[in-house]
Amino acid sequence: MKDKVKKTRKTKSSKNNIIKKLQKGGGPAPFVANFQITDSSIKKFRRWVQKPRDCVINAMELIGILDQQSADIARIFIGDTGAKIPQIEQVFSLVQQLYEWKFVKLNGLQDLIQITNNDAMLKKSHAMFCGYLGEGEGHVFLIAKGEDGKAYYIDPQVNEVCDLNQCGNYITNKLGYFVLQAKLK
Repeated sequence: MKDKVKKTRKTKSSKNNIIKKLQKGGGPAPFVANFQITDSSIKKFRRWVQKPRDCVINAMELIGILDQQSADIARIFIGDTGAKIPQIEQVFSLVQQLYEWKFVKLNGLQDLIQITNNDAMLKKSHAMFCGYLGEGEGHVFLIAKGEDGKAYYIDPQVNEVCDLNQCGNYITNKLGYFVLQAKLK
């Protein structure tokens, strides 16, 4: 019984540390950005123009930042180079000017999983904008929470929507993990 109590305290303490890390700074507390997402938006997703490094655009289209035509135009402009973190933050700042946006680096995959499992940080029927840094390149994807409370990995670039517990192989063993955070100005 004591072991269970210690484990619970450690988990709560760990979650609090993540929340504190994401809430650094003065003024209104930053929060993990959540974007409403529906099954139909995922099913309707189509890329007419496909580029090898269009993951940021794919994610932005799925969460409604870009419509289908604008996303395809952006894919043409982005070409084979991809987007950088400052560009991602600038796009969100342009679209939603009431917030300061930051793509925050986490301590590791365990932090990302704890955020995903925390209902206050990732709401049902919402997705969070995530990324990882691999060998020489980065990649953006979404993690969404369904109405059933399960977390799903969504990545149109590899044509995958699956239970996060069953397809974690896409994001394990990376050099760094990121999540988009917003803070009211």
